[in-house]
Amino acid sequence: MVGRTCVSCGGARERRARFCVKCGKSFPRRRSFLLRLVRLRRRPSDAETRTRRRNRRRLRLATFLTFTVGLFGSGIATGFALANRYGERPVPAVEVSSEAADVLPIGVEAVVPDVVGLPLADAENALADAGVDLGSVTVRQVEHAGAAGIVVAQDPRRMTRRPRAVRLDVSKPTVVPRVVGTALAAATSTLERLGARTVVTYAYVPGTAIGTVVASDPPAGKPLGEVVTLRTAGAPAAVYLDAVSAVSSDCGTGTADVSGRSLDHSVICSAYTTASGADYALNGDIDRFEAVVGLRDGAASTDLVRLRLLVDGREAYSGRFTVGPAKSVAIPLTGKRSLRIEVLATPETSYAALVVGEARFLGATAAVDRQASGGAP
Repeated sequence: MVGRTCVSCGGARERRARFCVKCGKSFPRRRSFLLRLVRLRRRPSDAETRTRRRNRRRLRLATFLTFTVGLFGSGIATGFALANRYGERPVPAVEVSSEAADVLPIGVEAVVPDVVGLPLADAENALADAGVDLGSVTVRQVEHAGAAGIVVAQDPRRMTRRPRAVRLDVSKPTVVPRVVGTALAAATSTLERLGARTVVTYAYVPGTAIGTVVASDPPAGKPLGEVVTLRTAGAPAAVYLDAVSAVSSDCGTGTADVSGRSLDHSVICSAYTTASGADYALNGDIDRFEAVVGLRDGAASTDLVRLRLLVDGREAYSGRFTVGPAKSVAIPLTGKRSLRIEVLATPETSYAALVVGEARFLGATAAVDRQASGGAP
């Protein structure tokens, strides 16, 4: 089928042929359907253009008016809602008795004030000024620390509106309860319920469990003031033997291992068939001696060492030690003046060292300080 002709030679072009059969030159490509459709689109007339512009202006004006009216309407609705919720409301009429007519103005509701800490007379005046009917007030006497006649509690609490009844707890004198021998927490709770404030001091008291009240100031039975001091048993002070000068010693000090456990502040004594050890002078106020004892690592399984603790020349402890875990040792020293640590090995022992680990004197702080500074007072 013959198409358009060649521009160069005028030869006919067959349909869909890309080159001229006669001269061999390429034919220009046809434009796309969309491009031709755009070129064929008719340009609007001036009247149509004016009509379109007029319609767009009308649409913008209608949108603006709609937005303005909606915003104004929502503002009015919000204002009405806030006025109904937070606005002033008419106060209902209140019937007032003739007795309270000079205290409570018509239309004003009674509000309970805070009267805790006031004398009873001042508290009643404050309640009357706040519009509370004094006929609805009851007074209860309760034991409480401090001065008498003071309001220590009220029910209902402050800022309560239109109370039906008001109860005032008023203090009356009382005495210090017996709290010696009780736990500190229980003693503190007992005194605080009575309105007293507690001050706690700690001191080591031999033979008394830590945290036990050993004295009160003022003592039990005396008038209860606003503050009570509780003397409480505390933990003992301690000084390690490696910080105390020995009178004489065949032993060394330092850190040693017993059954894989490292023991600090140790007194390390080599065991021989003749006794060896260390001697310490005491001031008479040390409460007790504590240590963890065992054979130093490296000893043979057949080694056997004897430990003796001599207090004022008398044996207070005796034990035999072989290879194995360390054992705890403790002896009392109250009122004593000397301590000797003595080590003795059996003939079958080749060589062993006894470790008296974490060895320390315990007692009151002052007694321990004196012992650390030189032994005897």
